Amino acid sequence: MPKVKSKISTFSAAPRDLEMLEVVARYHGTNKSATIVSLVRREFWRAFPGGSIRAALAVDGRRVYAGSQDGILHVLDAASGLVRWRFRAGGEILGRPAVTEDAVYVASTDGFLHAANKDGKARWRYAADAPLSAPPVCAGDAVVVGAADGVFHCVDR
Repeated sequence: MPKVKSKISTFSAAPRDLEMLEVVARYHGTNKSATIVSLVRREFWRAFPGGSIRAALAVDGRRVYAGSQDGILHVLDAASGLVRWRFRAGGEILGRPAVTEDAVYVASTDGFLHAANKDGKARWRYAADAPLSAPPVCAGDAVVVGAADGVFHCVDR
């Protein structure tokens, strides 16, 4: 059997952590080394699209949607991490994007709810007249979003 190179060459832990590792290994019917290897996660990709990402991400199976504080919705390929397209909103995007089969909706601190096609082209925007920092939610044929002034807006998609 060929020797497998590992990114981790040493492992040190407190005695109680080693005891826990032993318990976990026994439970799974393996040894400590195999358990350590199974606990290490492999990174598939890393992307630096720009802007600070403070909102929760949205995923539709093929794409990852990330709104940033610089007002850009970054859309990445879920398998490779490559940027597929970007959409510029007027203010910060602090809430998770809402994704449907044919569109993406983002709320922005500029007071607009933005709708974009799945290719990144703007569909429409709705003026809420107050900053939007909550995530939009799709409900049937409508998009609902709450504004900083305490008003909920329900808009036809």
